[in-house]
Amino acid sequence: MSSPTATVSQLINCPAETAFEAFVLPQHITRFWLRSASEPLAPGGSATWDFLVPGVSDTIRVLDFVPGSQLSLEWSDGATLR
Repeated sequence: MSSPTATVSQLINCPAETAFEAFVLPQHITRFWLRSASEPLAPGGSATWDFLVPGVSDTIRVLDFVPGSQLSLEWSDGATLR
């Protein structure tokens, strides 16, 4: 049996570099998605994200990091986000 898969997309009306920074920098991502982020995302790095939902947090690992254009992350359960 295969694992469930969800595909989600959202149009973000801004330059790619601006959207990239919104996810990489704690001071930006905490404006719309997180309560806190332990550190900025960096190539090969990881960070703990505390979500706006009380008690929900996860440590994510950076799999791919191309400044201004591509970011791939792995959640603690092995799921990926690109």
